[in-house]
Amino acid sequence: MGKGLWIGLGLAAGAVGGVVYALTREEGVVGTAAEVVEEVKRVFEEAKKEVAERGVAVALDFSALGQAIRAAKAVWSIVPSDELLRLAAQAVAPFAIPLDVFMAFMRNESSLRTKGVFRQEKNSYAKWKDRKAPGSDKTWGQLYSEADWGSYGPMQLMIFNFVGTPGGLTPGEPLAKGHDPLFNFTQAARLINDLWKKYGNWKDVFSAYNSNLPFGKVTSSMFYTLHVATYLRALGIGGIIDNNDVAALRTKIAEARAKGTTVGKPPKLQADAWQADLDKFLALNMSPGAPA
Repeated sequence: MGKGLWIGLGLAAGAVGGVVYALTREEGVVGTAAEVVEEVKRVFEEAKKEVAERGVAVALDFSALGQAIRAAKAVWSIVPSDELLRLAAQAVAPFAIPLDVFMAFMRNESSLRTKGVFRQEKNSYAKWKDRKAPGSDKTWGQLYSEADWGSYGPMQLMIFNFVGTPGGLTPGEPLAKGHDPLFNFTQAARLINDLWKKYGNWKDVFSAYNSNLPFGKVTSSMFYTLHVATYLRALGIGGIIDNNDVAALRTKIAEARAKGTTVGKPPKLQADAWQADLDKFLALNMSPGAPA
């Protein structure tokens, strides 16, 4: 079954449910049974047409994606459970986010873990604590402590990504729900969808998602995108990083090597780590920028 058809059926089923509810919600069925059937058919066909016209690759059958990730384990190193894939597919369906892209995000954010992934973000707290929370007359600092402030759940959402957002928590509400996988996935899918509407290409979406975090500088965003693109490339999905991007990454590596910048424990050069990441991407059997 094609990628688009899975979500098409899901959207159509949801639309049909809405029609049946609307037609029967008060004083019995409105109109004849035949009219109800015709209305259901019309909505179903419109939903399928809308999905087809959008032309987006949407939620893969999660078991098929699981098999693809298992086949690419040399790159992914971790294989998600069917339950994790099912929850992710459920979350992305209303937003038409491709499940393979979403899982590549998750692999990069939390190594597909759902527990023990909270990371406190003190620098971010200093930046946000005096700002008003949406839908509240209080600042973030008045609502939440520095100890609460950080990235939550498998998609590593910051508090402002799921508090005061559509379908999210109300300002001041306890943050424990941010760790719930389905809630976390749904809010991440909404955020990714919003970024897609703004940028219209995955490269900028990946970079913007990363830059929402306090360490999201231009250089780190480039390599964040490289990491996610590598997981997708291992699944046979290209078209995200092209030859110009590879050249830009090589320039950044050369600049870092010239400065002798280090990460972690000396004397490991940041340039060496970045070069290893780029080599891993290029070693996969697909030319940069190749279509999926």
